[in-house]
Formats: sequence, structure tokens, C-alpha cells
Amino acid sequence: MANSNSNTQSWKVEIPVKIYNKAEGFVTVTKFNNSGSLLYVGDNGSKKINVINTKNWKIIGSYIGHKGVIWDIDISGDDEIMVSGSGDLTLGFWYAKTGENIRMFEPLSSMSIPVTLSIQKNMSTKYLVVYCKTKTKTGQSCINFYDLDKVIDKSLSDDQVLHKSIKWTDSNDITSIKWIDETKYIIGTSDGRIIIKDFIDEEFVQEKSVHTAAIKTIVFNRTKTGILTSSLDSSAKEIDLATLEISGEYKSKVPINSAIYSQKDRTVILGGGRDAMEVALNGDNDLSIKIFRKKDRKLLKEIKSHFGPIRCLNAQSESKNFVSGGHDGLAKIYLLDTVEDGDEIQENEEKEEEIKSETSIETFNIINYTAHLGIHNVVGKSLSDGKENMELVNVHKQVINKQNQIQNQNNIPGSKNSAPKSDGDELFMIGSRDFLAETEEKRKKRHDDKKKQMEDDDLFVVKVGTNEVDSDSDDFVPMEKTTPGAVRVSNLPMNMDRFELKKMLQDLFDSFGKVTHIAIPNVSFDRIAFINYADVNKAHKAIEIYTNKKHVIEHQIMCVELAPPRN
Repeated sequence: MANSNSNTQSWKVEIPVKIYNKAEGFVTVTKFNNSGSLLYVGDNGSKKINVINTKNWKIIGSYIGHKGVIWDIDISGDDEIMVSGSGDLTLGFWYAKTGENIRMFEPLSSMSIPVTLSIQKNMSTKYLVVYCKTKTKTGQSCINFYDLDKVIDKSLSDDQVLHKSIKWTDSNDITSIKWIDETKYIIGTSDGRIIIKDFIDEEFVQEKSVHTAAIKTIVFNRTKTGILTSSLDSSAKEIDLATLEISGEYKSKVPINSAIYSQKDRTVILGGGRDAMEVALNGDNDLSIKIFRKKDRKLLKEIKSHFGPIRCLNAQSESKNFVSGGHDGLAKIYLLDTVEDGDEIQENEEKEEEIKSETSIETFNIINYTAHLGIHNVVGKSLSDGKENMELVNVHKQVINKQNQIQNQNNIPGSKNSAPKSDGDELFMIGSRDFLAETEEKRKKRHDDKKKQMEDDDLFVVKVGTNEVDSDSDDFVPMEKTTPGAVRVSNLPMNMDRFELKKMLQDLFDSFGKVTHIAIPNVSFDRIAFINYADVNKAHKAIEIYTNKKHVIEHQIMCVELAPPRN
């Protein structure tokens, strides 16, 4: 079994991102419908589900009716019915395209929460399976089965649409549940087991322990011959459904809350992280999304995106796009359809590395030069043996032509025997094309376009690695005045990127209470920040924690104190 232990990311492409910021509290679930035309987003505070049109990324409606947190949603195979489970103890059934509520009721087991659910897709039957977790010590958790054809028949009562209910007597909770076929379904448990059951033949059970902590998600590969699990034990595993044997493993330093297949199963994407309170105690976290190539489990790219732990991931069907939902209240759609295929990029880079390792110093310089100038698919052998190599001669001509073209257009210094040096105009790679850094005029136009886009769209575009649109200034808006609930943080690293610093402070301080604003003013003598809390008691709590337990940022001990109010 192959493990993924490499920390070297090799996919250098920049990925455009759409940001959804309409959630209240943290995002609990993000899910594309089966055709990929709509994206559903639920959270723990708004009590509604918003739906986004993926053609123009506009919010086109909301499903309103729940009175609690939205824990899970699923959509029927024909995209006609959407089902939601909520912390208000109810199941919601909706016409997906119109938002009309079909019915909403509490599951058969009273005082139980429908926490995870799944609808059969592309089958002759259309059953919904729901795990309902009891809220009381004397209550009974259960697995309920509903026939969606009966659900839409409003002449039937709520009890009549229930097809079957099975008591769940295991001491461990169900954390994920998915249909395998018309009768069998698979369960992930809080102690790391996967269990296959049959809702007609209740005696049929296959079971295996595959993780040492709770399984968070289960997804199928395209052929439905295997599954990918994510777990709080900081691993994701590929498992063969026929044998329940582990065929592959992906490891992380932090709990993995979600794992998905993408790009027709050619990549595996992981997301997770620790809560801010746990980070305050342990001082270690990793909030990056990791993209692996499946065939050899090589890490292609790490995306630093959310302020807090990533709670959910979902891939858009027949597309390379995917979405993440975070504890920071944001959902982010990564538009991989707009960039070159990651597998192709990786293979091109590996070819270049292979060529370099097989050539002499003279050949190495030429090939490295061609990679810098965007000339690819070079094949050559050592020149040191004196043999003529026409391919390399042709490549060398291409290099000279390319260099002269750049020199004439952009005045970049260089000579025909050495690669151009970057004196101010850096080259950066997007896919397999090289671009010169933008001029001030182009940059200003891009800023104006971004601002106009924000006015026109419900979601706005950023590049991976940032969480805000471009502005004319790199400075954050200074805080005009601090509230009685403001914390002053000093002795911060002067050389740390301001945006990265703000992200880190958000992650460190938002576990104590609602942070309303973070400001990092321009001062030359010290790097300081002001963090405003809605509740002054939360500010005192944060100060108490970080005074007793020192937090080190880039070898500097962070100093935390109550900020004096100023008008």
C-alpha cells in the first residue's frame, strides 16, 4: 500500500476562486446537484439553504423553513427533489428547481436529529436513508428509510411515507451513510469502522475497522467499486468495496474532515484542520487544502484558503471544479475548469526533471533555459560525447529567438549564451505558458474589473492564497476607534505578510467569541494589531489564555493586552 508523505507541491498553476460569504456562522454543507448546474450551501446560523447558479455564480434563491442548523442535504438523481436534515429535529423535502417545500416533519424517533442522509441515484428505486441521532439518554437512535415517490404524494400522511425504521443499538454513532445499490448501504462510525448492511436482509452485515478515530465522510469512485474515507485520525483511505481492503492512504498532520475524488478520479482532495481553541493549546495547525495525484499519491498542490478548519468538500460533476466550506463562514469554489489540467502539468514537469537528470551540464543549461522561456517537450542527450544532436541545436535556436523577442519587447537584459535575468519583471507560470508581470496600467484595469465584478455578481473572484479582492492599497483599513472589547497584540513579526498575519490572528482569536474587526496599522517601530470583540468578556478571556500560555510566531513571543479605548 502506497502512502503519501511528500510535502513538495509541484503544481504551480494559479486557480481562480469564487467566494460565497452569505453564511451565518460556519458552513456545514456544500453540495452540487448531479448535473453540476446548481450549488447548495447550508450553515449553522441562517436556518436556510442558499442555491447558486453555476453558470453565472449568482445566488438565485433560498430554501426557507428550518428553524435550526442545516446538517446535511442530498439531491435525487434526476435533480428534482432536495432533502435536508436540520438541528430543529426535522427533515425537509423540497422541489429543487422551484424551492417549494413539499413537506417537513420530525423523524419517527422523537427528539432525534437527522444528521446524515443519502438518496439512491440512477436506480430503479428512489429511497432516502437517514440516520437520526437521539438527543436524550433514554431515547433511541435509528436508521429511517423513505420512498421519495410517496413523499411527493401529498395525500399521504407523514407516517405513511416512512418505508422502514431500524433501531441503531451500537454504542458508537453513525457519522456518514451512503447507498451502494438498491438494497445495500455503507456506514461510517465514530470509532473508525465501515459497515455494509442490507435494508431488506437485515442479517447481512460486512464490517471492518479502517481508522482509529471517527470517519467523517465517505465518497465513491466513478465505477462505485471503491470508496474514499476521511477521518479525525488525520488520514484518508481508499478501500475496495468487494474485499474491504485498504488500497491507498493519504496522511496529514491534522484531522481530515472531508476527502473527495476530482478530475474523473485522477486527483484526491483533502481538507480539515484543528479548531482555534485546540490550536491555542497545541500550537500546531494546517488549514490548507491538499490536492494529490491518485495514481501515485503525489502531492500536487497545497491551497491556503480558509481562516478556520475546512468542514466540507464537494466536486462538481463532469467538471474539474470543486467547493470547500469552512469554519470561517466562507464557501469557496475553485474554478479548475479555467486552468490547464493538473495531471498534464505534472507530467510535463516530470518530463523536464527527467531530462535534466540525464543530461550533462551543457545540456542542463539549455533545457533549464527552455523551461524558463516556455519551450516544452524537449528531448536530448549529453553533448559531452561530441555527437551532434540536431534536436538540441533546434532547441537552442528557439531559445535565442525567444530571448531576442523578449528583449526587444520588454528590455530584459541578457545574452544569447545565458538565460535572461529578472530585474524587476518576474516571470511566473500559469499552466504551461509564461507571462511577464503586469504593467501598472494592466494592474489598474484588473482592479477596476474586479470592482465592477463585485457590483455585478453575488460571488466575487480572488486568486488562491488570498481571501480578498485586489485593492489599490495593500494596507488594511485602519480601525478608527477601539471598543471596550478590543485586544492589543504586539511583538508580531515585521517581515510577515500582513494578510497572512491577519488570517493567523483570526484563527487564533475567534474561538473565544465573535471577532468584529481586526486592524493592523502602519507603524515602523513595532508590528501591532487590534482585535475587536463584540463582548468585552471574550476579550478578557483571550488575554487570560495567551498571557498564561505564551504563543510564539516566527520565534517571537506574542504580547497580548487589553487595548485602551480611544475616540
